[in-house]
Amino acid sequence: MKSTKLTCKATNCVYNEKSECLAGIITVRGVHAESVPDTKCITFVEEGGHGFDQFYNCHRSEKTEIDEIRCSAGNCIHNENGACYANKVQIIAANASCGTFERKI
Repeated sequence: MKSTKLTCKATNCVYNEKSECLAGIITVRGVHAESVPDTKCITFVEEGGHGFDQFYNCHRSEKTEIDEIRCSAGNCIHNENGACYANKVQIIAANASCGTFERKI
């Protein structure tokens, strides 16, 4: 079943607004991931970083929809042909990893 809810806890990301992502598209990397820390939301951009104000004004988009998640974590049970099929997707604040990752057995 395709994901139905996206929650972003990376509150220090420019795209995060009240736990919703406004990036438009999310890309999660982790081709050889074996655990959550091996994954990374590469869409993540830290607030207050170099050029933040200009980036913020130019690149915020509409709320990211579930079907706009691209994932290369091939070892995750929720990944099907580069799309995420978890019931709920969560990006972790500390390191922008995918907290929904579950390794295939």
